[in-house]
Amino acid sequence: MNKELLTQILERFDVEVSSIDSAQKGYRNSTYRVVGSSDVEHNLIVFKREPDALGHIMRSSAIGEFLHSKGQPARHPMDERILRVFNGDYPMYAGLYNYLPGVTIPWEAYTRKHLLELGRSFSDMHGYLSEYEYSVDDPQTHDVLTSQLKRMRIYFQKEGVISAMSSKLGLAVDLSVFESFLKLVEVMGSSSNKQMLHMDFVRGNVLFAEGDEVRVSGIIDFEKASVGHPVLDVARTMAFLLVDCRDRDALAVQKAFFYSGYQKRGATSLSRIVDLGCDRTMEILSQLVGLFLFHDFYKFLLHNPYEDLSKNEHFVRTEDELLRRALISPGV
Repeated sequence: MNKELLTQILERFDVEVSSIDSAQKGYRNSTYRVVGSSDVEHNLIVFKREPDALGHIMRSSAIGEFLHSKGQPARHPMDERILRVFNGDYPMYAGLYNYLPGVTIPWEAYTRKHLLELGRSFSDMHGYLSEYEYSVDDPQTHDVLTSQLKRMRIYFQKEGVISAMSSKLGLAVDLSVFESFLKLVEVMGSSSNKQMLHMDFVRGNVLFAEGDEVRVSGIIDFEKASVGHPVLDVARTMAFLLVDCRDRDALAVQKAFFYSGYQKRGATSLSRIVDLGCDRTMEILSQLVGLFLFHDFYKFLLHNPYEDLSKNEHFVRTEDELLRRALISPGV
């Protein structure tokens, strides 16, 4: 989007523009750091065209505003207005938000202190979100996952996919894995312990303060937020960490982030999941990590030429972890 149009949008928000940085691309938006009069910083966010865009915007803004009211470093709206930028079947919208200081850092640069702080901050956020009054219209995490799994199953049933995976990657998928995943998601859907979840608590959405102090200074992008048991959120982040923390042992990552950070240092701890009279919390956490790793594997296949995947370190690490868990197998 050109600077002239961005300036016009900002004028509608009564912001006198001094400078506008280049766009930072997100899952559903483009974000611009804006310096206004008296060097006041803002974030202008222009949201992508998609069905129910306005619903996503209002939901993420409400969550950010709630967390901000609890003293959490969350992105929140500075103006209650949402501007319609372009008309059409799926309009584009723009909103004005606070600017959060800090930087994203590569997962591979995370020290144990970063993982501890990440877990603590995540637990604190869950503690506050347990008080958030979500709506019956808000997305249910188990419904989102069920839809994803059904699409994935269709993909892996295709003759061309089966053949290409075998010949180009030397891999195979047993389709029975989807029945296991769907049963797992069904268990999560029946849980009575539900709350709003972030579901994208990953490197690009967590800011750390600059300098020697290891402290989370910003939590952004609630566009994937949905309602479910917190174990789903923990598993989604842990799946990313196991792949991205390339220089750290998987058990060490889990211990620092989850046990020492989330469970011991945070405001809350993961509530138990009792199924058929048994405490299955840690078993289900491990299975959900496998589900999210499998989803990431699918996304790699969907959006990249198979021939190039061996050069992608994140794909190779995801593949290795899935092979270790026997969720994929060497092809015939």
